Parts: sequence; C-alpha cells; structure tokens
Amino acid sequence: MQHDPRFLAAFSGRQLLPDMEPIAMLYAGHQFGHYVRQLGDGARHPARGDPHRARRALGAAAQGQRPDPVLARRRRARGAALEHPRILAGEALHGLGIPSTRALCLVGADDEVYREQIETGAMITRVAPSHVRFGSFEVFYYREQYDRIGTLADYVIDTHYPELAGVPDRYLKFLETVIARTARLLAQWQAAGFAHGVMNTDNMSILGLTLDYGPYGFLDAYNPASSATTPTTTAATPSTASRRSGCST
Repeated sequence: MQHDPRFLAAFSGRQLLPDMEPIAMLYAGHQFGHYVRQLGDGARHPARGDPHRARRALGAAAQGQRPDPVLARRRRARGAALEHPRILAGEALHGLGIPSTRALCLVGADDEVYREQIETGAMITRVAPSHVRFGSFEVFYYREQYDRIGTLADYVIDTHYPELAGVPDRYLKFLETVIARTARLLAQWQAAGFAHGVMNTDNMSILGLTLDYGPYGFLDAYNPASSATTPTTTAATPSTASRRSGCST
C-alpha cells in the first residue's frame, strides 16, 4: 500500500481519490484567554459511503494554503513528525479507551524545512469522525454571521447527532450533549493522569474527542501544580482543566 502511487498521490495532497470532497478548515479560538480571529490550515476530506457505517474524515495539516506566514511554521520536519504527539499520544489515549483523533499515515517529501538545520519535510494525515471544533462556531459568531452558525449546527446535528434532527429545541439539546461529552472526556483524562497543555477552543471537539496535541504529559502521581506547558503559557492540567482552560473564556 505504501508504495502504491495512488496512495502516495492522495495522501501527499496531489490527487483526490473517488468521493473525496476536500474543504478548507476555517475556525477561530480563544488561545490562553485571548481571542484569535482566524485559525485553521490544511484540507479536510469528509468521507462518504455507507451511512450505516461509522463516518470518518481525513485531516492533513499544512496541506492547504493560508494567507499568513504560519503555514511555513506548520511544515513538519520528517524526524520530528515521526515522534509527533499526534501519533504517540493519539495512539496511547486510543489504547486507554479515551476518545481521540488518530494518525492514519505519514508521507515524506523532498521539500526543505528550516528548523535548527535544514531537514526534509513530512505530512501527517489524521482520521476522526469529525474535525469540527468549538472554534468552528466562534469564527462566525465574532464575524456576526449568525445565519452560518445555524447552517453549521444543522450540518453537525444531521451528520453526527441525527437523533436531535427535527427536535424543536435541537440547538439547546445539541449544546447540552456537547457539554456532557466534553465533561466525560475530561474525566477520562483525569482518570488516566493525562494533562492537555493547549485546551483552547480551537482544540476542543464537538464530539468529545481529544483533538490536538501540542504540549501534553502524563502524571505518575497526583500533583495539582503540574503543568504540561511552558511557564509562559496558561497550563491545563488534569486537576485544573475544568476551571483553567481556554474554554472558560
């Protein structure tokens, strides 16, 4: 499979497979208490097929184009990509039975990536039922594009919460369900001693998945002062996540 030219072409972003409908991810977010009006880079490929099977969407970071210089920063060096948290931590949490996105594959490239030295690049493709996050709604709210909030909510409900479709108070029920799923996810993190260091609204899933892995860690023993982030950022540890995360802003 890894030597199939169609596989390499598809997962390096050069060619679409049948039924692929790529979309650009646009979202905003509160990052450590400060609102960032536009985030998101790369393409997402919502999977189509048998509606009775679990839906999956592919996410390829830095595959799409962005109008700002952060795209160059998001290019991955191959060596770092092999040890990237999205691969290691995602599989660890999945093995522990905690909902998480997972890494599907890593494709190397000859592109030069400038870090401490010049390295060759790579791209990680993640798979999840959905990559929609809290920040996907925030971007429309702060742009005062309220009709698009409803359109996005209807799409998410129809696709992932069909039991709420047609319910008169479906938006309230949707919010309550997302809150419950998120609370359950944080409880599972706490039970495993997992500390998520970037609990910003752009990294919080509407399905209750562990969506992103920047700085993170596992606690071998309970320590409320433990931090998975650098001293210059706001930490979200298992013991303080519910009250110190970016989600509270």
